[in-house]
Amino acid sequence: MLDKISSYSESDFDVLTQEMVNALIEKIVIGKPMGQREKNYGKRMIDIYIYELGNLSELIDVRFKPYSVRIKEIAPQLLLERRCDTANVIEALATKRGSLENALAEEGTNFQTVIVEVRKKILIDAIRNGLTIKEIYPLLGYPEPSNVYWFSKRFLGMRFNDLNNMVKTDD
Repeated sequence: MLDKISSYSESDFDVLTQEMVNALIEKIVIGKPMGQREKNYGKRMIDIYIYELGNLSELIDVRFKPYSVRIKEIAPQLLLERRCDTANVIEALATKRGSLENALAEEGTNFQTVIVEVRKKILIDAIRNGLTIKEIYPLLGYPEPSNVYWFSKRFLGMRFNDLNNMVKTDD
C-alpha cells in the first residue's frame, strides 16, 4: 500500500484519477436494496475495500447518521459564517427539504431545535474557555452581542451573566 501511495506527491491527491483509484481500491461490494420496512428503503450499502487496510467503513464512519447528528457536525462552521439556515444546511448535506424535515420528524425534533442545541453547546463551551461576549456572539452566528443576551434568556431561561457565573463556578 505504501509503495503505491509513495509514488504520488501530496498535491496529486487534490484530484483522484482513475489510475490512483485503481491502485488503492481492492474491491467494491454493493449490498442488496433495503426492504420496504427499513428506514432507508431502496438504498444499498456499499463497502469499499482498500488494499491492505480493509473495509473503508470500518476505518471511518461512512454509514447512515441521523440528520440531527449530521447537522450538529456542520452547524458550527455555518454559524460562524452566518449562513446557518435551512437552505445552506440542505446544500451542505446534499439532500432535499422534505427528506430533511421528514427525517428530523422521525427523530422527534426539527431544524430550529437542533440549531438551538448547537448554540447552547457552543455558548457553554465558550464560557468555559473564558471567552468574552464579544468573542462569543460570532460563534453563535449573531450579528451583535445583544443577541447572545436574548438567546440566553429565551432558550436557557436565565440572564447571560447568571449563566456565565454558573458555568464558571461549576468548573
